[in-house]
Amino acid sequence: MLLGSRRPEDRTDLGLPVAGLSETATHAGVLVNATPGAVSVELLHSIGAPALAGALLIDVGVGLSDDFTELSHPNSGLGEQIQEAFPLTPVVKTLCTMDSTVMIAPDALEVVPLPAGR
Repeated sequence: MLLGSRRPEDRTDLGLPVAGLSETATHAGVLVNATPGAVSVELLHSIGAPALAGALLIDVGVGLSDDFTELSHPNSGLGEQIQEAFPLTPVVKTLCTMDSTVMIAPDALEVVPLPAGR
Protein backbone atom coordinates (compact mmCIF):
# COMPACT_ATOMS: atom_id res chain seq x y z
CA MET A 1 0.00 0.00 0.00
CA LEU A 2 1.20 3.47 -0.88
CA LEU A 3 -0.39 6.63 0.49
CA GLY A 4 -0.46 9.78 -1.60
CA SER A 5 -0.19 13.28 -0.20
CA ARG A 6 0.14 16.81 -1.52
CA ARG A 7 2.92 17.17 1.09
CA PRO A 8 4.52 13.72 1.51
CA GLU A 9 7.49 15.19 3.37
CA ASP A 10 5.09 16.18 6.17
CA ARG A 11 3.54 12.70 6.42
CA THR A 12 6.43 10.57 7.68
CA ASP A 13 4.65 9.35 10.83
CA LEU A 14 1.84 7.32 9.24
CA GLY A 15 3.54 3.93 9.38
CA LEU A 16 3.14 3.40 5.62
CA PRO A 17 5.11 4.73 2.67
CA VAL A 18 3.91 8.13 1.43
CA ALA A 19 4.61 9.62 -1.99
CA GLY A 20 3.42 12.53 -4.08
CA LEU A 21 0.02 12.27 -5.75
CA SER A 22 1.27 11.70 -9.31
CA GLU A 23 3.68 8.96 -8.24
CA THR A 24 0.98 7.30 -6.17
CA ALA A 25 -1.53 7.40 -9.02
CA THR A 26 0.84 5.73 -11.48
CA HIS A 27 1.21 2.74 -9.13
CA ALA A 28 -2.43 2.35 -8.09
CA GLY A 29 -5.28 0.20 -9.30
CA VAL A 30 -7.56 1.84 -6.72
CA LEU A 31 -7.37 5.47 -5.64
CA VAL A 32 -9.29 7.24 -2.88
CA ASN A 33 -10.13 10.92 -3.27
CA ALA A 34 -10.34 12.29 0.26
CA THR A 35 -9.54 15.88 -0.66
CA PRO A 36 -11.75 18.88 0.08
CA GLY A 37 -14.50 18.67 -2.53
CA ALA A 38 -14.18 22.28 -3.62
CA VAL A 39 -10.66 21.55 -4.94
CA SER A 40 -10.95 17.86 -5.89
CA VAL A 41 -11.39 18.24 -9.66
CA GLU A 42 -8.57 20.80 -9.89
CA LEU A 43 -6.28 18.62 -7.79
CA LEU A 44 -7.05 15.53 -9.88
CA HIS A 45 -6.30 17.56 -13.04
CA SER A 46 -2.85 18.31 -11.56
CA ILE A 47 -2.21 14.56 -11.42
CA GLY A 48 -3.37 14.16 -15.02
CA ALA A 49 -5.97 12.10 -16.80
CA PRO A 50 -3.41 9.59 -18.18
CA ALA A 51 -2.23 8.70 -14.65
CA LEU A 52 -5.83 8.22 -13.48
CA ALA A 53 -7.10 6.33 -16.54
CA GLY A 54 -8.17 2.79 -15.73
CA ALA A 55 -7.75 3.13 -11.97
CA LEU A 56 -10.89 2.85 -9.85
CA LEU A 57 -11.40 6.14 -8.02
CA ILE A 58 -13.37 5.99 -4.76
CA ASP A 59 -14.59 9.49 -4.01
CA VAL A 60 -15.39 10.36 -0.39
CA GLY A 61 -14.99 14.11 -0.84
CA VAL A 62 -17.80 16.50 0.01
CA GLY A 63 -18.21 19.57 -2.17
CA LEU A 64 -18.71 22.28 0.43
CA SER A 65 -17.46 25.85 0.54
CA ASP A 66 -14.57 26.61 2.90
CA ASP A 67 -17.00 27.81 5.58
CA PHE A 68 -19.22 24.69 5.13
CA THR A 69 -22.32 26.77 4.36
CA GLU A 70 -22.80 26.15 0.64
CA LEU A 71 -22.34 23.35 -1.86
CA SER A 72 -19.45 23.98 -4.22
CA HIS A 73 -21.32 22.09 -6.95
CA PRO A 74 -24.98 23.11 -6.33
CA ASN A 75 -26.45 21.63 -9.51
CA SER A 76 -24.52 18.36 -9.63
CA GLY A 77 -22.56 16.05 -7.37
CA LEU A 78 -18.82 16.00 -6.89
CA GLY A 79 -18.60 12.39 -8.07
CA GLU A 80 -20.52 13.37 -11.20
CA GLN A 81 -18.11 16.24 -11.86
CA ILE A 82 -15.09 13.97 -11.40
CA GLN A 83 -16.56 11.34 -13.71
CA GLU A 84 -17.27 13.96 -16.37
CA ALA A 85 -13.73 15.35 -16.13
CA PHE A 86 -12.10 11.88 -16.21
CA PRO A 87 -14.23 9.61 -18.42
CA LEU A 88 -11.58 6.84 -18.50
CA THR A 89 -11.55 6.60 -14.70
CA PRO A 90 -14.46 4.72 -13.11
CA VAL A 91 -15.71 6.73 -10.11
CA VAL A 92 -17.54 5.29 -7.09
CA LYS A 93 -19.11 7.87 -4.76
CA THR A 94 -19.45 6.65 -1.17
CA LEU A 95 -19.26 7.52 2.53
CA CYS A 96 -19.89 11.23 1.95
CA THR A 97 -22.92 11.20 4.25
CA MET A 98 -21.17 9.38 7.08
CA ASP A 99 -20.06 11.66 9.89
CA SER A 100 -16.33 11.61 10.65
CA THR A 101 -17.02 10.79 14.31
CA VAL A 102 -18.53 7.49 13.18
CA MET A 103 -15.58 6.79 10.88
CA ILE A 104 -13.04 7.07 13.69
CA ALA A 105 -15.12 5.31 16.39
CA PRO A 106 -17.50 2.79 14.79
CA ASP A 107 -17.70 0.84 18.06
CA ALA A 108 -19.49 3.81 19.62
CA LEU A 109 -22.57 3.15 17.48
CA GLU A 110 -25.58 1.66 19.18
CA VAL A 111 -26.46 -1.73 17.75
CA VAL A 112 -30.15 -1.99 16.95
CA PRO A 113 -31.32 -5.59 16.45
CA LEU A 114 -33.26 -6.37 13.29
CA PRO A 115 -36.87 -7.50 13.64
CA ALA A 116 -37.40 -11.28 13.78
CA GLY A 117 -37.50 -12.95 10.41
CA ARG A 118 -34.92 -10.78 8.69
